[in-house]
Amino acid sequence: KSDRKKFQGIQQLVDYVEAFKNKEKVEEIWAFLITDVDEKLEQRLRKDDYTPLFSTASPIFHRFYNLLGVSIYVINAKTLILDAEAKNKVFLDIIRKQHRLNELLK
Repeated sequence: KSDRKKFQGIQQLVDYVEAFKNKEKVEEIWAFLITDVDEKLEQRLRKDDYTPLFSTASPIFHRFYNLLGVSIYVINAKTLILDAEAKNKVFLDIIRKQHRLNELLK
């Protein structure tokens, strides 16, 4: 999709979150748009005050809409997967090391 259509997806997400928030009386919401973040979309996000956050593959873009109390994150699908694998790897490594330690102590 073009960067314009992807950016329209952000507005649609904001509209959905706002409607949900008004109906459910929720104070704060975190919403995610998972899409291909190419160079053009990245430029649009930066122009619209989205902040790039550190990630293992490519930046995750974040903006807090103060009046709505809504955080919007725009993330590449590949980045989402790689970040999840990296986070889980740490925990799996700890479990494996603990298991090896237990085996040695037997």
